[in-house]
Amino acid sequence: MTEPTIQIRDLHKSFGDLHVLRGVDLDVQPGEVVAVLGRSGSGKSTMLRCVNLLETPTSGTITVGGTTAFAHRKPAKGRDLVALRRKVGMLFQALNVFPHLSVVENVALPMVRSLGTGHEEAVDTAIRLLGKVGLVEKALSMPGQLSGGQLQRVALARALAMNPLALLFDEPTSALDPESTMDVLNVMKDLSAEGMTMIIVTHEVKFALDVADTVLMIADGKVIERGTPAQISENPQEQLTRKFLAEHTKFEGSTA
Repeated sequence: MTEPTIQIRDLHKSFGDLHVLRGVDLDVQPGEVVAVLGRSGSGKSTMLRCVNLLETPTSGTITVGGTTAFAHRKPAKGRDLVALRRKVGMLFQALNVFPHLSVVENVALPMVRSLGTGHEEAVDTAIRLLGKVGLVEKALSMPGQLSGGQLQRVALARALAMNPLALLFDEPTSALDPESTMDVLNVMKDLSAEGMTMIIVTHEVKFALDVADTVLMIADGKVIERGTPAQISENPQEQLTRKFLAEHTKFEGSTA
């Protein structure tokens, strides 16, 4: 059996008296796409942020690429933390790019600073990655000249530049207009087809059911249901899952 790229066991996270995660277990195999669904406040984004220690778990264990990220209530630190974050790229709702750098320099800079890549090689790789996300013609543009969807694709190219084991997506299209959303989702679909390991927290239910290998439904900090997209969409076992899918597929259909 192949070792999971990401393994989570009995993950708990509390903010003071608020118990946000309550014993989450998850294995993500190499090349697998896991979509995480749930209402706002269910804990799905917190789970994602625990994987690369943007949030420190309260208890449980997290392993990434065979290396322990969190165990015995102790997170990876120093060089181990830097190495962990190289292994798992992350895209947020916010559009995180450097406004004073051109698009190509935004993508090249992490390779130069974190990987020690020469500038010329980093720029060549950045151009290739911008082609992958459909933005090679914007290489010399400044971020202020780009749309929200284009900026999100720049951030995705920058994450890919680190050659990660996995990508984490935290509602990457929630701030985008429908056309930009489709542009970003299409790139994510291409990455899935190429075998990129991904965990996607998203409100785009139809996309999740189309692209994922495994779908999780989280409620009140627990995984209440998991299965293939067909299992979840055609025969959900939990009432909360049925209600969530009915509401969101209806909404997406009405705005298509």
